Amino acid sequence: MAENPWLERRVFHWAHQGGAREGPSNTLYAMRRALQAGAHGLEVDVHRTKDGVLVVAHDDELRRMTGAEGRISTSTLEHLRTVDAAYNWVEGQVAVEGGPPEQYPLRNDGPGPRTPELGIPAFQDVLDAFPGVPLTVEVKRWRAAWPLAGLLKQLSRDDVIAVSIRPWALWAFRLRARSVPFAPSPLGLLAFWVGSRVGIALRFRGAVAIQVPLRRKRRRITDERLVEKAHQAGLAVHVWTLDDRTEIGEALDVGADGVMTDCPSVLAAVLAERGAGWTA
Repeated sequence: MAENPWLERRVFHWAHQGGAREGPSNTLYAMRRALQAGAHGLEVDVHRTKDGVLVVAHDDELRRMTGAEGRISTSTLEHLRTVDAAYNWVEGQVAVEGGPPEQYPLRNDGPGPRTPELGIPAFQDVLDAFPGVPLTVEVKRWRAAWPLAGLLKQLSRDDVIAVSIRPWALWAFRLRARSVPFAPSPLGLLAFWVGSRVGIALRFRGAVAIQVPLRRKRRRITDERLVEKAHQAGLAVHVWTLDDRTEIGEALDVGADGVMTDCPSVLAAVLAERGAGWTA
């Protein structure tokens, strides 16, 4: 297997959804704040609009984050520019609906976001705003897989990881962009975890990491055996989504190569205390 640079980029600090508890999810505002806090890279979610533009947001449905009705998949980019991605954001929480107005520090009193950095960005906006910043890009729906694959293939970067919780979306992505590094879907992750229980280091052609929870329904998933088998297979281990100092410490103690967090300042503090953060 070719040398995997992600085994050297450790311990890597990922800002999940751009650091969604310290800034509105997937906004340029949150991403900028996360990088200033010490994040090394950004995890973002990508959808495709009605008019074929790749945009960055967690949900296809708009209501939870923006308070607006409708869906990204049935909206144009022009329309999405008019919604406020900070509408339901509360410091320390990702989205809270129905609270008093004073609870929302970045909500705009008028239409649209206060600034463009608090709106729903196009994926190209992220690339332009943060050139060279490593990315984990999650394909949220199959409609985004093909155009995103074409774009990332053209970029030809070794510091971008594609992933999807939907196996068919990742399959569609890989069909067009075999050269783009990826992390397996939950089905692949399950197979890898089962293999690690019986001493097998399962390999995935083109994969560079497994992105895995610390626990699942109280069962410990990320442990020394998983990390050992991942490294034997040439894969880095990135654990998500940890905001608690104790859980971050648990992941580091078993040898995780990276951690994803909604609280970049917390993870940065833990890494600094341990002298464990990656230095480019």
